[in-house]
Amino acid sequence: PLDSIADRNADMWRYAEALPAFEEVVSLGEVVTPLVPMRLGSHDVLLKCESSMATGSYKDRGAALLISYLKSIGVTDAAEDSSGNAGASLAAYAARAGIRLRVYCPESASAGKLAQIQLYGAEVVRVAGPRPRATEVLLDDLGDEVIYASHSWHPMFVEGLRTMAYEIVEQLDWSAPDRVVCPVGGGSILLGLFLGFGDLVKGST
Repeated sequence: PLDSIADRNADMWRYAEALPAFEEVVSLGEVVTPLVPMRLGSHDVLLKCESSMATGSYKDRGAALLISYLKSIGVTDAAEDSSGNAGASLAAYAARAGIRLRVYCPESASAGKLAQIQLYGAEVVRVAGPRPRATEVLLDDLGDEVIYASHSWHPMFVEGLRTMAYEIVEQLDWSAPDRVVCPVGGGSILLGLFLGFGDLVKGST
């Protein structure tokens, strides 16, 4: 029954065998997020409520993998460019791992998100101009000792997003939904879902 789906809380790392392996995992308790039934027009849909994650965003999945990887190779300083959620997520996981993080944000970024990033201890660099300008300034400033921990470019971030597909199928008693609708933005969530569902198709053949 749909009303029981939201009660299945567990750790994202239940899928560790399908994820890159690290000696030490950097975690903030990534729960399996609930599927909540809703009527949308004439359709019954299920909403995947990623706000249940530690920083309130699905990006915690990617941040957990990326920061675990960076810690495993001895990174102590990293930089990221973000307009909000990704910067906050990476700042939280970097703080957990003891990694110093500098986040380049457009001046138009939400004041609340900037405060969240700073509360986690990351340095915020505000950049005038449109969102792409933050990336340009970061790349100009990046020194040899600082790693670019990009939620858009780094493959380890997308690795964590695969788990959303795994969860959806498990929560539906190991059956795939007919279709999934997701925000696209930079494309990481779409790519993560594509790869995750692809893994499950390969595993079933």
